[in-house]
Amino acid sequence: VAQAAVEADGLMGIIPVGTGNDFARFLGFPLDDITAAVSILKAGSERRVDVGEANSEIFCCIVSIGLDADANDFAHRTSWLSGDSQ
Repeated sequence: VAQAAVEADGLMGIIPVGTGNDFARFLGFPLDDITAAVSILKAGSERRVDVGEANSEIFCCIVSIGLDADANDFAHRTSWLSGDSQ
C-alpha cells in the first residue's frame, strides 16, 4: 500500500489489526479500538512520514535483511527456548 501511495502522491490509511502494529503505534493510533482508528481517518487527519526504498520497493517502519527470518526459524525449531522469564 505504501508503494502505491507514494507512486500516486496519495494518502495511506492505517487500521491497526494483527499483532505488531508498530507503524500504527508510531502514528499514535489506538491499538485496541478499530472504531476510534476509523474515526481518525474519517476526520481527515494527515501526517507526513519518511519512507525508504530498497530495490525499487517502498517501505515504511521496518526493513530487514533476512537475519530476523533466520532467528525466527531457529526459535521455532528449538524446543528449549522459552519466552517465560521464570
